[in-house]
Amino acid sequence: MSYISDGNLRKLLDILREDYGVYLPVKKGEQRFYRRCDGSFDDVVIGEVRAFEPLKAFFTRARELVAEGFAPDVPPSLGKPLAIVGVKACDLKSFKVQDRVFADHDFQDPLYIRNRKENLIISADCTCAIDTCFCLALGVTPAPREDTDINLSAVRGGYLTEAFSDKGRALITKHKTLFEEAKREQEADRDRLRAKVKA
Repeated sequence: MSYISDGNLRKLLDILREDYGVYLPVKKGEQRFYRRCDGSFDDVVIGEVRAFEPLKAFFTRARELVAEGFAPDVPPSLGKPLAIVGVKACDLKSFKVQDRVFADHDFQDPLYIRNRKENLIISADCTCAIDTCFCLALGVTPAPREDTDINLSAVRGGYLTEAFSDKGRALITKHKTLFEEAKREQEADRDRLRAKVKA
């Protein structure tokens, strides 16, 4: 487990913009939604609760080139893959259904599979709960444990980071100068906040 400061996370996200279309959760009033990162971090809320748009919108797009003439190959992607930041455990749970429908049967959706393989997911613990939250009732915890590449847990001054995929581990290794080893007291802070949110 490692730690990344707020400032270094911003540096990392700027670096990711070279290879990915980076989407961050922002808050206007009481509404939370994803906005493409343009270098500005105003109104960004990586913690809190899930954004309004469902995660599936990034993997099953409303408009996408699905074929070129009668060629059997999947057409090349017209843009960069996406890095979606601040994804919550309840939204990640949708991958169980999406993967079963679009990837785990005889008839597979090659565009969905490509998006799952190429896109990067940086999830985050929920740091509060609102009236419409019900993850615990469905056996989901407010801290992602699967179907993510890297998870961020808010602590004082930054985030504890855990990698859950080879892609996530490779990203942390590649940019290791931005990360520090996590301290025991930071882990205790994270555990206290997780317990508070669950309560």
